[in-house]
Amino acid sequence: MKMNEWKKTKPEAEAVLSDQHALDLIAWLRANKMPPAWLELENDAVAWTAEHKGRKLFIVLDDKGMLSLMVQGVLTKKHQTLIAKRNLQDIVLANLCYCSRKDGEECSGCGLPPDVAGVDSVLFGREVKHFCCGQMLNFQNPDGEAIECIKTLLSL
Repeated sequence: MKMNEWKKTKPEAEAVLSDQHALDLIAWLRANKMPPAWLELENDAVAWTAEHKGRKLFIVLDDKGMLSLMVQGVLTKKHQTLIAKRNLQDIVLANLCYCSRKDGEECSGCGLPPDVAGVDSVLFGREVKHFCCGQMLNFQNPDGEAIECIKTLLSL
């Protein structure tokens, strides 16, 4: 099936995704009562979304086959401590989303005024500039370790 056909039929994620790590995540989501729901996008990608404890997960497959799993991190000091205890801080830091406004682009994912370009923060003892104010992380074509990190972020 092609992207435009999927947009018409709105299939379950398992019917479209072939990556075993992503399929394992989908099974985990369903087992934990977070079934992915179809998400309508305007571009040439297909997507699903899930939510747990106020944390959102977006599963996006673009027309070139790139799989992106975007998860809301909620990186309070308490969460940073829990993440560090699981030794996942390097994975989190490697997948941070930065605000696109610093490059003059439109950012529809946050409620900050247009002149604000993300937030500066300290995460795991490291200074981070222009971090997405929605605290989003973007895992592209994630491996098993990244999937475990996503599960942890959703579970905190």
